[in-house]
Amino acid sequence: MNKLFLCASEEVQSTHKDLLQEIRNEGFNLTPYNQQEYSKNSRVLVLGGDGSLNYFLNLHKDKETLPQILYLACGTGNDFSRLFKNREPTLTNFFQLIKGSTIDLPLAECNGEYFINVASGGELAKITNPKKEANKERLGKLSYYLEGFKASMSLKKSTYKVSIDGSTRKIEAFGYIVAQGVYAGGGIKVSQSANIHPCLFDCLFFKAEGVVEMIRSFIELQKDFSDLDNTLVDFFKCKSLVIEPKGKEIVKLDGEPYSDSKFYFKHSTKTLSFLV
Repeated sequence: MNKLFLCASEEVQSTHKDLLQEIRNEGFNLTPYNQQEYSKNSRVLVLGGDGSLNYFLNLHKDKETLPQILYLACGTGNDFSRLFKNREPTLTNFFQLIKGSTIDLPLAECNGEYFINVASGGELAKITNPKKEANKERLGKLSYYLEGFKASMSLKKSTYKVSIDGSTRKIEAFGYIVAQGVYAGGGIKVSQSANIHPCLFDCLFFKAEGVVEMIRSFIELQKDFSDLDNTLVDFFKCKSLVIEPKGKEIVKLDGEPYSDSKFYFKHSTKTLSFLV
């Protein structure tokens, strides 16, 4: 029998109990994930969204011996999984991935915490909530935008001291995204790269004044970034950066909240191995 660790919340396991039973019926021994028992060659089925991947990643102090990941996306936005085929939680996709090869994807780092896709700060960190909410369950991806509209009724700008690859400037914005992935917020393109970039961050500071301007800024991101309206979005690429808000703020790393008064972003030398 093939041993396969399972990392999923009880709620997700309940929702996808038929799929999990089908996998067991195909001869796989699904064992609850235990950090003490895995090896680098172990395989882990992760069911969930970007936050679930981030949670799994940060369970491990030792990033040198992370197991192989078979990821089936069943979160709200599933932005990271948009980079891959066979991402929906079906038995067919499970077999496509379990028989596939592995690729090593780079991990980004913020103040010693790791993330894979994007970090968001300022007002943008208020748009999504990792806790269960009735409207999130009911509306799925649409809830991202509804929460965004709600927050935008009173967008509060902040002045950020930003050090970019060694040079420092001040940027006034209501929020920002630091991305090594391509999508955020339920499918908004936040990068011109076709895939995760192992060396550069795409950084976007949003400067809109209200609802209409905020919508325009998201529309702008679907264009060629060289034509971005810089009165709405301040965009640049960098290898590393430091963001200092005025006082303590929350940054969400792949949707998971982290609070501090200074944020150091850099690429790590660590990778996570995905079955594709």
